[in-house]
Amino acid sequence: MPFALMRQILSCLLVVLLLACSEAARPDEGAVFEVMACRESTHAPDGERFRVRILDPIVIEQAAARVGKGQGLIVTGYTRDGDGGFNQPWTWHLDPGSVRFAEVTMELCDGCPTGLVAGVQFCPWSTEVLRRLQ
Repeated sequence: MPFALMRQILSCLLVVLLLACSEAARPDEGAVFEVMACRESTHAPDGERFRVRILDPIVIEQAAARVGKGQGLIVTGYTRDGDGGFNQPWTWHLDPGSVRFAEVTMELCDGCPTGLVAGVQFCPWSTEVLRRLQ
């Protein structure tokens, strides 16, 4: 077998091996939950739904425990541009690494999903975890 052909084959095998290793080493994708906010507000009496991707296993457990329990803990996190691949039809998403639950937050970050922009902390007081999607 000519040396040039062997080198090409080894190069291809190396690329395949690197791709396989990078796939195996990819961090956990986390879990996606659907959340209702602003229910019974003057802005959105029926509420507005949005989705959060959560990476922290402890926060995932907290979210799963909140499913179907009504309003309780407050979902909080920092907004980023784009839907993040999970928060359609919104033009923002919560940074998955920043999502937490809180009992109390400052009023400054309270609000509804409509009109949110990237780069702010979002903590709608009337949140309810509806269901786990992924």
